[in-house]
Amino acid sequence: MARRLVIQASFPTLTADRRRLEDRARTLGFADLAAYLTDRYLDHEHSLVAIARDLGVTIHVVRGLRDALGIGSHGGVRARGRARQAASDQRAAARAAELGFGSLRAYLTDRYTDQAWAIPQLAAELGVGERVVKRLLPGMGVRRVRATAAIAAAAERGRARKAELVAERRQARLTALGFTNLAEYLADRYDGRGWSLRRVRAELRVSGVWLRGELVRWVSHDEPNPDLSA
Repeated sequence: MARRLVIQASFPTLTADRRRLEDRARTLGFADLAAYLTDRYLDHEHSLVAIARDLGVTIHVVRGLRDALGIGSHGGVRARGRARQAASDQRAAARAAELGFGSLRAYLTDRYTDQAWAIPQLAAELGVGERVVKRLLPGMGVRRVRATAAIAAAAERGRARKAELVAERRQARLTALGFTNLAEYLADRYDGRGWSLRRVRAELRVSGVWLRGELVRWVSHDEPNPDLSA
């Protein structure tokens, strides 16, 4: 009996809240609450959070009103994202067909796997963004089985250029400190002044691994096992 009384007592409060929201919708220029939600949520795709803020209620109340009034969900950003993705896929597939391929997968296999085209090249020819190509490749199971000679050569050139830049940076640091080469520097700091490896490394701004290797090559053959733990 007590439970029935609590439920009956709650109806006036809900009715008052609903009336207040209807008044709020009319204040905003709509015929009723249903018209307001249809315009804001379905037509203009406002978020539930924005609508709740507009009405002065919680998001749970807005969700309940939407369901109670039979207003469907528009899907929001996810739906638009899926639509854009589908359009990009169709555009890429159509372009692959124009180029004489039976499918988009066949195109990607030829260009990416067999000819080792770069992703920017694929995107440019297909007329889509690079992110689309990056999504399509794993999605269609297209990958490079092994690096081609051109890719291997390009990688080697990249590594060589990186090594050159590192060497130039180290030499610039030695020059700034007043030395023409590393041997002169080590003779002064490490041998002459007795600096620790940590102090030398800090001043040269180099890695410990590289510095230890250089010291091993620099030290005299009379000292085959120098102490490099300092």
